[in-house]
Amino acid sequence: MKIIVGISNVKDKQLIEEYVKAGADEFFIGYVPPVWYEKYGWEVSCNRRQTPGAQYQNREDVKNVVEWIHEKGKKAFLTLNEHEYTAEQLNDVLKLLESIIDVPFDAYIVANLAVVQFLRKNGIDTTLNVSIGLGCNNFSAIEFIYDNFENIGRVVLPRKLRIEEIETIANQASKRNIPLEAFGISSPCTFNDDYCFTWHSGKTPNLCRSSYYSNKKFSPIVLNEKWKKELGSLTGNDIIMRQFKIEERNEKIRNQNIQLLEKRKEKEKDAARAYLLNKAMETCGMCAMTKFKEFGIDAVKIAFRGLGFSGLEMLQMVKKVIDNPKADVDFCKSLINSADFCNGRNCYYNFPYTE
Repeated sequence: MKIIVGISNVKDKQLIEEYVKAGADEFFIGYVPPVWYEKYGWEVSCNRRQTPGAQYQNREDVKNVVEWIHEKGKKAFLTLNEHEYTAEQLNDVLKLLESIIDVPFDAYIVANLAVVQFLRKNGIDTTLNVSIGLGCNNFSAIEFIYDNFENIGRVVLPRKLRIEEIETIANQASKRNIPLEAFGISSPCTFNDDYCFTWHSGKTPNLCRSSYYSNKKFSPIVLNEKWKKELGSLTGNDIIMRQFKIEERNEKIRNQNIQLLEKRKEKEKDAARAYLLNKAMETCGMCAMTKFKEFGIDAVKIAFRGLGFSGLEMLQMVKKVIDNPKADVDFCKSLINSADFCNGRNCYYNFPYTE
């Protein structure tokens, strides 16, 4: 199972070599040339990152980093994964690609079927990997894409799926040799990324990171089967009415998280490591990786593009888990070395439900 990492505007060949040595098999980057940010500003991105530090801005730098990655026998992908573009922005995306047409990316990452159709119509035949933003929550969605569009590569699975759901999709995908990718560490979303149509502009706090939600201390969670069955039996009004009752489960989970956050503040002494865990590893799926290997998942993603540091420690931990055929929850905890972190709140896939 491969490891794919998202990197910021790395201009140091040695750092690419360190990533490869630590276990990186594939890389994805963002490119926002001056013609884009001078027109739209950094607030309107073409790839879900709104800060200059997360992007390459010079085509020569893009060409260099892809060359370095290929020299090590690894793959390089370009992100074009905004959930939506205006007609004008789509034309500018095409111009962006035409300006780096000589850069041999192995695939582009997209999150909208209209973008797929637009690129194919305009002669872009590069392999297209399907981002989490497209929301392939079941195999029928994946099959539709493969049946209706040419040269589709890998599909990234939504991070809100349960292990059992991922296994079902993987079993079906294997029959058609469709490669799948799952999130491993970082890049949390309080809501469902694939159904989010707000702009992470940087100009104002993101809706999910606004003062209202940050004060509530909501955490990304996965709803288990009991939750899903109950939600399916309720009407929309019932859900709206019940989710704001203090005795309901959302409120219980919120209060539990507030208490856990306070305990964590007391326990964690190493400021640098606390920063890594709290900021870079807000959500973690390492304990699911042994299962992913069994399911035949093609790659796991570590999304530290735009975090402001290299992320090598995270990459090294993930590599150790993947290389250990007996890696379990206890093994992952030993790597993270924070019992409070591994309490379920931070899990992508195994959030424990209790009454």
